[in-house]
Amino acid sequence: LLVSCMFWLIGGVAMSAVNSLGKVQLGLNDAWTSILTAVIGLGICAGAVLAGRLCRSAADFRLTRLGAWGLVICMLLLAAYLPGGQQLLGFGGSIVVLVFLGISAGMFAIPVQVFIQVRPPDKQKGRMSAVINLFNFIAIFLAGPIYKLFDTIAIAASLPRSVIFAMSALLILPIALFYRPKN
Repeated sequence: LLVSCMFWLIGGVAMSAVNSLGKVQLGLNDAWTSILTAVIGLGICAGAVLAGRLCRSAADFRLTRLGAWGLVICMLLLAAYLPGGQQLLGFGGSIVVLVFLGISAGMFAIPVQVFIQVRPPDKQKGRMSAVINLFNFIAIFLAGPIYKLFDTIAIAASLPRSVIFAMSALLILPIALFYRPKN
């Protein structure tokens, strides 16, 4: 439940961070910034298909851990900046890393979703689905205030907006380090 919620929380923060990166730090217009967000979706599709094929009908949490590490690494790459606040990757490099961020997100989420669907007894599947949806909604709701907190910290510390990705990486790092359920 908590890992699923973290996926939605990080997703909400990341989408806002990508918009801030594009518009504020890279100086892109709405159309070019939307390309940055769109490539994440393409990556998620690719990662979900890959994880689905590798999981088949059983949850393989090695993929979740691999996806978590991919998220951490991609977010740290997106956070990197040069002296003066220019983001290290620029537009083209960010597109590539955002595709891999999406692939990592798909690989992170699919085993968790498979587990949630197959683990509960048949009579409790609907109840479990309702609980998961409620908590995922709360996580999505909290993504806005958490992004605002990260944004306020970045502005107060006179740091470029890309550091919001590093702050987000810290949220997912405990899952990458300690999440070890049995398949």
